[in-house]
Amino acid sequence: MIPVERLRPVITRLLEKSKKDEVQWTDFGTKQGIPEYRVFFGEASLGIGYYSPPTEPDVVTLWVYNASNELVTQWIVSDGQDDWGSLRELHLEAQRSATKWDQVLGSIEKALESKGPIGGVPF
Repeated sequence: MIPVERLRPVITRLLEKSKKDEVQWTDFGTKQGIPEYRVFFGEASLGIGYYSPPTEPDVVTLWVYNASNELVTQWIVSDGQDDWGSLRELHLEAQRSATKWDQVLGSIEKALESKGPIGGVPF
């Protein structure tokens, strides 16, 4: 298991690079029923997921894998706990990167700012 104290600076640097679009996050399906976004580092990968249970605080889970895709460590942080803010922000950046929702929204906004009619079937 990797100590949290060793993971915190990794999360900080990964968040900084993600905000600059210097990280290629991938939508990796689901892990334990939670949508997972993952980034690969050659001999390792890191996944992050967010879950909002109906009667409990929201949860962000961080998974670290080795080159054989075996789970090395799992870090679960609930809303209100230390590190919630940075892990939630990293999840949001991973989601933006993997889904490209910012580019999609930009395309919609550009169309709405144009003159004339919009819409229709593009094919």
